[in-house]
Amino acid sequence: MDPDDWASLMRTHVFNKGLSEMRYWRECEREEEFKRREEAERKAKEERETDRERKHERARRAYVVGPKAVRKGSTLSALSRYIV
Repeated sequence: MDPDDWASLMRTHVFNKGLSEMRYWRECEREEEFKRREEAERKAKEERETDRERKHERARRAYVVGPKAVRKGSTLSALSRYIV
């Protein structure tokens, strides 16, 4: 093989190796970003679910003690001891 061809081949090999490494690191960064985004979405979903459950429980307690007790200004936490 001609030395010039060999040098050209090696330059091409090194260049392609560099491209492969860049692709690999970009892929790793995308995976990390995807995981972070997925984790944030999961946390937001859990928070919404918790808020919904809390609102539902509060509405249920208000229904049990009745509207008059709520209108009198009693807090639901104070009235909750009467709820079985």
